[in-house]
Amino acid sequence: MFDFLEKLRTRPEHERRKIALSVALSVTAFILLAWLVAFLARLPELRRGDEGSNALPGASAFSTLKEGLSGVSDYYNETLRSIESLAPSSDGE
Repeated sequence: MFDFLEKLRTRPEHERRKIALSVALSVTAFILLAWLVAFLARLPELRRGDEGSNALPGASAFSTLKEGLSGVSDYYNETLRSIESLAPSSDGE
């Protein structure tokens, strides 16, 4: 592990940023996937919890999920734009 970090330190900064972004996105995607699986596993339980109501309990849960994912997507795009603005231009400036 330490050898890998030493080799990583010798790489150019733009490569290190790409690797850092890839690792961060991978970890985030894994956490999001685990959360989504746990949420979908509980969905039948959520639907059974409100049998007296005509409204579908899962509908509000899905709208909350959709809003949350939209927020994550917006944050990801904004972060990517700021990282791209920090990276040196490829035309040698």
